[in-house]
Amino acid sequence: ISDESRTFCSTRPGYYEDPTTRQSIQVPIGVNTTISGLTLATLPLLPGFWRTNANSTNIIPCLNPAHCVGGSNASSYCTEGHTGPKCAVCKTGYAARGFQQELTCDKCTGSTILTIAVGLSVIAVVLLCSLIFYFFKKTKPELLNSKLTQIKEQYSNMKKKMEKPKQKIKPIVKCILSYFQVTGGLGFLFSISFPTFYSRFTALFSGISSVDVQYLMPLGCLLHSTHHDLLLFYTLTPLLFITIFVSVWARLSKKTDDNSVGLRNNLIEALLVMMFLLLPGVSIKTFSTFSCENYDDGTSFLNVDYSIDCLSENHSNYSIFAVLMIVLYPCCIPLTYFTLLFRVKHLIDGGQNEKEKVMSKEEALEEALKERAINEDKYPSLKALRFLYESYQPKYWYFEVFETLRKLSLTGFLVFLFNGQELQVLVALLICMIGLRIYAIAQPFISPTANDLVQVTQFQLLLTIMAALAIRTNIDGRKIEEDPRFDAFLTSVQIVPTTLLAFWHSNRKFKEYKAKKKKSESMAAIMPVMEGKQNEEAAEIGMESVGSTSTAEEESKEKATERDEKRSTREKKEHVKKEQVGLMGEERHARSFHEKLGVKGEAIEESVHEQEFDEKLSEKDDLTLKNELAIYESRILAIHVTLRNRKKTAENNDKLSENEEV
Repeated sequence: ISDESRTFCSTRPGYYEDPTTRQSIQVPIGVNTTISGLTLATLPLLPGFWRTNANSTNIIPCLNPAHCVGGSNASSYCTEGHTGPKCAVCKTGYAARGFQQELTCDKCTGSTILTIAVGLSVIAVVLLCSLIFYFFKKTKPELLNSKLTQIKEQYSNMKKKMEKPKQKIKPIVKCILSYFQVTGGLGFLFSISFPTFYSRFTALFSGISSVDVQYLMPLGCLLHSTHHDLLLFYTLTPLLFITIFVSVWARLSKKTDDNSVGLRNNLIEALLVMMFLLLPGVSIKTFSTFSCENYDDGTSFLNVDYSIDCLSENHSNYSIFAVLMIVLYPCCIPLTYFTLLFRVKHLIDGGQNEKEKVMSKEEALEEALKERAINEDKYPSLKALRFLYESYQPKYWYFEVFETLRKLSLTGFLVFLFNGQELQVLVALLICMIGLRIYAIAQPFISPTANDLVQVTQFQLLLTIMAALAIRTNIDGRKIEEDPRFDAFLTSVQIVPTTLLAFWHSNRKFKEYKAKKKKSESMAAIMPVMEGKQNEEAAEIGMESVGSTSTAEEESKEKATERDEKRSTREKKEHVKKEQVGLMGEERHARSFHEKLGVKGEAIEESVHEQEFDEKLSEKDDLTLKNELAIYESRILAIHVTLRNRKKTAENNDKLSENEEV
């Protein structure tokens, strides 16, 4: 190609001149194709794109397109307040809120400081109330105890009223919080940018469900913090609370009164609730320490904080700390859950599986729940673990462990598996499908509403991960995440299914309420009629009784005669029985006397012939013994005859009395 033709190609729109080869090369995606005469250093980037320097050909999409203004000047690719890789680092005087595509750099103005001041004021009020409580406890304990007694009574009354609604609402709230805890970290997990409105929507609810203040307040205006600082804060703060709770629990464990047992149970339950809320956020913080992105200039930055160089020695030290926190939180906490539940599973499951073999599933569930309630009353310390098992059927006492591992696998464990690849999204899709199938088969919750809700949320999560796969593959070559229709669809996936489920359940409950009300109204309308009929029947019976007084008197006389005859018959029977008893006593007496006197004669009679028996008696000159034996044998025979006769007489009397009764 001649110099003239090469110059002509280099001045064409959509091409630039390579500085080393002097050849004309088509501009990459993300560069303005309407300008001619371009060089590598003057490539005009479109808004939403960024590159490491003026000599780089790797044009990278920004996490948030609004943060990158584009242009041909490498030092001004970012909008005001943003700098660094992908314009995802906040400049001095700005504070970060959120991370990844939800990151925003808020200028530290008066309104920003006011937002932080409101949040810190809440914390200060809590601390002040604690100090006031401590002061009254030391100076005026009697007044404090009386007030506390009143508060405890009001609280116990309210707790009793809210017990049933609480049991119904708790699994629903846990399902919703678990869902947003997972969806809030999918963008980080897959290293993709979701649509703008969807990202803001999920970031808000994820920050609430995971108690992540970085989503809600720009704390960097008061204290500059990096991911390393947040890692220390989010991992060490729960350890501080755990230490406080355990020390208080140890002090209360020496007391056995009901108040101390109740306080111990409340402490353990509060600790379990805290870990339920914090564990996903802590896991994301620890796992994200190992997610780095490499660039063409040889640099490597942390995905969640592009101000941190992954190749630095400081980051290596924090990586070791993160490994220890992974062992402590994502590994040890599910293991602790399982250990605590396994030790008391015989008190929790209520023998539901065995009961289902001999009765229906509904009856077995009801009986198992009753047995579990009895065990809770018998062993009050068992109530400390209710947060882990009370929403599930007794036979699924271990299901909170499964749910915790499912959330952890979708919020952290996949970081080490095919990071940044399409296969990683497919594995997440497989995990979601397995979870959906298990929930559909097991139906682990006691509440049917919770079983339906968890399946709907799993279906929503499945659609969201499929959308992430569509963004990752980018089959048609266009940025689907920038399409408003796709944004609307993905946001509606988070809202519409649960709304339809809530409407369906409320409609069903309303129909059941109407049916009960209609039944009660019909019963109320029937009751006066039934009472009138009963009164009429009573009046008729009264008239008949007045008109038949003489007949009743005759019948009563006949009945009295029959009673007298029956009484005499019974007396005869008793007399015969007494005679039988007396004869049987005489027989027993004769037999015992016969045994005492005739042991020798019976032995001889059984062993030798009658002749030998007579000879032995003559030898011993024992004729008296022989005569007595004969006398008593004849007497026993007479008693047997008398008994047979008495028995026949008694049988005849019984037959006569039966005929008389008939």
